[in-house]
Amino acid sequence: MKKKQSGKLNRWGYLRDIMPMGIILFILGVSGFIGLENVRCEDILDRIVAVVNDDIITLVELEKAIAPYKEQVLARNLDGEEEAKVLFDMRQKMLDKLIGDHLTDQEIARLQLTVSEKEIDDAIEHVKKINYLTDETLREALSRDGLTMADYRNEIKNQILRPRLINYEVKSKIIITNEDIDANYHAHPEKYGEVKKYQLRTIMMPVADMTIDELKVGIKEKMEGIHKRLVKGESFLSLANEFSDPALSTDGGNLGLFKLDDLSPVYQQAIKGLSGGQFTDVLETPNGYQILYVEKIMEEKGKSLEDVSEEISEKLYNDVVNERFNAWLEGLRKKSDIRIIN
Repeated sequence: MKKKQSGKLNRWGYLRDIMPMGIILFILGVSGFIGLENVRCEDILDRIVAVVNDDIITLVELEKAIAPYKEQVLARNLDGEEEAKVLFDMRQKMLDKLIGDHLTDQEIARLQLTVSEKEIDDAIEHVKKINYLTDETLREALSRDGLTMADYRNEIKNQILRPRLINYEVKSKIIITNEDIDANYHAHPEKYGEVKKYQLRTIMMPVADMTIDELKVGIKEKMEGIHKRLVKGESFLSLANEFSDPALSTDGGNLGLFKLDDLSPVYQQAIKGLSGGQFTDVLETPNGYQILYVEKIMEEKGKSLEDVSEEISEKLYNDVVNERFNAWLEGLRKKSDIRIIN
């Protein structure tokens, strides 16, 4: 059964499948640049916002790149001053990204990296497949975005060439060693070591406003009375069903299964050192008074280095790719002639 087609074409499906997420944000956006020989006199006079070596970035190009994000900002109904600041910051970031796009395209040309027509055809077929599109519906979707098929083929071409450049300049020079993987594994015992999980229940009595002492006194006295009954051996589940907040009382105050790190500092401190079947003192929390009950503690066996070495290697690799890519791009900026025209 075919999925219902959304109104917006997922033009980035091909890119998402071939690139790690760390670099996709750099690649996405308006990528075709306008060569100097294609610029009209009026564009040169009043529509150039930046010069990048021998290329220019026009106001039209910048506004087109900003448009979808600008709509989101305007929909937030910010006050005038805040909205102006957000739009200004967004414009600066987008201009910076477009400068990076142009520098990247210039490096692609310098290195004479190419992509075949078949590769572009295959990529477009992939996009059609994941969007359940025919040639006709693809062209209609592109038209709604203000693109022709020629524009789109150029867009796909850039989506293929830019990762190829990044692989040439950055990724091919990265080696993750076994020593790197081993060091990361032992540096994160909380992630790969043995994990304790606590099955928790609670008796909670909410207080409408915890800043008003008069409201707190009576509730705390009731909770202290319940605590004494627990100490005498009464069932936590029965007392939870009888006295706890209605939203929790139907299931004996069951909260669920948690790692210690998943809990708030107040909860962590309260249950640390408790064993299964034990309960806390009466706790004061932002919403009211509570008693926590550790029903049981489950210990999950840690992951071996062998089991997670591939996962760690991929994470370290992507981290290094992002770091070196940013350094490579910054080096490219420093040796380029970039002028911002306000």
